Amino acid sequence: MSNKKTILIAEDYALTRAFLKAIFVSDMYFVLEASDGQEAYELVKNNKVDLIVTDIEMPVMDGIELLKLLKKEGRAMPSIVITGKDNVTIKDFIELGVLECIPKPFNKDQILDLLANIFSKE
Repeated sequence: MSNKKTILIAEDYALTRAFLKAIFVSDMYFVLEASDGQEAYELVKNNKVDLIVTDIEMPVMDGIELLKLLKKEGRAMPSIVITGKDNVTIKDFIELGVLECIPKPFNKDQILDLLANIFSKE
């Protein structure tokens, strides 16, 4: 059995989702992808997910609605929020399991350092 961590990317912008997937796959993480919060929710229900990387603003269900629903159902899990908004901080979402809030644009090293830090604490 592989000990690869599963990361769910919930991001409506296809280029950002592809960028994140390329970063994660190259570092041996298993990646699930969703283009909105509802799709992400279904993936969490049907898969073992170790970490969610979610955008805030998405169609159908946004990232915060997704995290609130998961918490309400007892499925809260470690999450990273990515956002283009500049007035968002982690303290806004810490009770939802958010470990970090990353502003767009972000870079590969920033993301990989964060993942290494998160998974080294387990």
